[in-house]
Amino acid sequence: MKSAIVILLAVACNIHAADDAESKKLIGALEGHYKLTSMELSGEPVPPGFLNVMEKVTFKGSKFTILFKSETKSEEKIATISVDAAQKPAYFNMTPDEGPKKDKASLGIVLIEGDVVKICLNDAEGAKRPTEFKSTKEGRTVLLVLKRVKQ
Repeated sequence: MKSAIVILLAVACNIHAADDAESKKLIGALEGHYKLTSMELSGEPVPPGFLNVMEKVTFKGSKFTILFKSETKSEEKIATISVDAAQKPAYFNMTPDEGPKKDKASLGIVLIEGDVVKICLNDAEGAKRPTEFKSTKEGRTVLLVLKRVKQ
């Protein structure tokens, strides 16, 4: 669970896409507000209450922001991401701006299906990039499923 929190805290950063047109188009397609609908960490679903703490996920230009909200406080976390849409599935790398994993990239993949975005990341040091949208205990992967929120 701590690994998932570190990843999510890292998720609020600047987005740096590869200079190619496909990657810029992917960054544009991601732009918007989302709600986390499901999350698996190392092959196990996170408790439903954890999903409710993540109030909102936003992609805007070069920013990826997560708003965490509890009964006592609200906190935004920002992470820097990069994408490479030429890869199949598209590469998605996330580097926290702060915290214990600051400046350490988590390697992942991303897929947009209509209003749903799937992101699969591996934050283990020296870990390989996931090749499918699946969380496994052996792979220490995190699978996030986000649903676009109409504004």
